[in-house]
Parts: sequence; C-alpha cells; structure tokens
Amino acid sequence: MDTKNKLGEIFSVDVETGAIVKVSDMGDEQFSFFLSPKASPSGRYLAWLGYRWSEQHTYRLNRLWVKDLQSGVTRLIAPQFEVEIDPNAFFWSKDDSSIFASGPTEGYRKIFKLGMDDAVEILTPVGVEQKILDFDREASRLVILQSTPNRLEEIVVLDDEGVVLDNEVTPQVRGFLDQVVLPRSFDIEWSSSDGVDHRGVLFLPSCTQDEHSVPLIV
Repeated sequence: MDTKNKLGEIFSVDVETGAIVKVSDMGDEQFSFFLSPKASPSGRYLAWLGYRWSEQHTYRLNRLWVKDLQSGVTRLIAPQFEVEIDPNAFFWSKDDSSIFASGPTEGYRKIFKLGMDDAVEILTPVGVEQKILDFDREASRLVILQSTPNRLEEIVVLDDEGVVLDNEVTPQVRGFLDQVVLPRSFDIEWSSSDGVDHRGVLFLPSCTQDEHSVPLIV
C-alpha cells in the first residue's frame, strides 16, 4: 500500500527466499488501487478487486480482476458489469469457472455469478436484498444475509444457482419476526414534471386500510 498516494498493488512473497514480486504489474506505469486477493482452488488464477486510474469514469468502482498465473495475463472479468463489489464478499467456485460476488444495484444489494467467459448471472430475486457471508466450496453452498422490505435480516443457505436450501439457520430470529408487524411495501414508478422517470419503494403503515387514501411525498 502506497499510503502517500492512496494506491495499492498486489505482491507475492517467496516463503523460502523472501523474494517479492509485484503480481498486479500489467506492464505499464499506470497507477492502480487493488485489494483483497484470492487464489482459485486450482491455484492457477488470482482474483482481486480494484480499479486503475486510467478508467474514464467520474467515479471508480471496485471491479473484479483475474490474473492467469501460468500465462501472466491479467484482465477485467465481465467488463460490462459495472457494480461496486463488496470487499471480501467474493468467492471462487469449486472448478475455477466462476466467481460469486455481491454488491449494490438498483436499490438492493444482490448476489452475482461472474463467469470466466464474462457471463453475468443475477442470483437474487427481485425485491430481495442479499449479501454473501461465506462460501462452502466443497458443497457449493452460499451462506448469505437476506432481507426484504417486509422482513428483517436473516441467515440463509443457497446452492450455487441461488436456490434457497435452508432458511432455518436462525429459527429463534424467525420466531421473533413472525411477531413483528412491519410496514407494507410496494415498488412504484412515476414521472416528474420535468419528464424524468423515477423508481422507488412506497412504505405504508400496517394499520393502513386499502380503501383509504394516504398522502404521498416524494
């Protein structure tokens, strides 16, 4: 980490010789900020998050980079995928073919499956927020934190296709939630007077009756 310029690179250290090699070197002098390196199960690839200062954006996202340690080639996975990936919330699949990651988009934090072929699959259903906590690589099981506008957070287990396998990891919390009356929520869309389209979530108190109208302030 370059604390003066707030930059960071990935290095490897030979435990026998002590030799240090810059792994994130891409053969140029462009400044970068990289963090959270994770090796693939086979040891062939190394993934990390970060960005290069040369990116032509008014904002910079922690995107996913992978280096083939055999060929030495480093590339950005799924270049079209512009979501800020949560630090340390990404995990290699068992066969090196994809990486599971979570990050915020369209008002919700979602889980994605990013393929080494640059394919992107959204595993999170619409209206649900999910964040990866851990990954059981041998069993291909994701342990996640899940919530909806009508339900507080709970721990859930998914398979590698996003199917819920066990949502009873926190039964004591579930028992509490069943006694809590949360506001009702609705996804809404509207256009402002200047012609801009908007999307949002409308929350109504649980005591609100469907036949009654309520003021809406946006």
